[in-house]
Amino acid sequence: MHNSNICVKTFNDNPEYIKVLLQKWYRKKAIAFFQEIIPPIQNTFYSLGIIPSDYHYRRMKRKWGSCSTSGVITLNTDLIKAEIPAINYIVIHELCHIKHFNHGEEFKALLSSVYPNWKNVKKTLDVIPGW
Repeated sequence: MHNSNICVKTFNDNPEYIKVLLQKWYRKKAIAFFQEIIPPIQNTFYSLGIIPSDYHYRRMKRKWGSCSTSGVITLNTDLIKAEIPAINYIVIHELCHIKHFNHGEEFKALLSSVYPNWKNVKKTLDVIPGW
C-alpha cells in the first residue's frame, strides 16, 4: 500500500454522510474490479467442472466471502481494500466451496492445487484497514 489516505471533498461535512459516500464508492469500485478479475480465475474452475450459479456483492461485517449450497458466491465489497493476491485467494477459496462445502482435507487439497501460496496470502487479510 503506497498511501493509506483518501481525501473526500464534499459540501456536507457530516461524518455519517461521508462514511456512506465512501462505502458507495468502495462498492462501485469493488464490483467493477471483481467483474474484471473473476473470469480468468473462473476459467480454471470451469476446466475442473466447478461452476458457480451466480455472484453477489455486499458489505459483510465478519466475512470476506461466502458460498451457498446452491453455488452462489457472495463477495464482501470491503475486500477491495486488500491486495490483489488476497482478493484472488478469496475468490478461489469460495469457488473451492462449490465442490467441497467444508474446510476439510479435500477442500485444502483443491485450494492448494489451484493456489499453492494461499496460506501466506491469507495472513495478509488480517491487516486490512477497518478490520
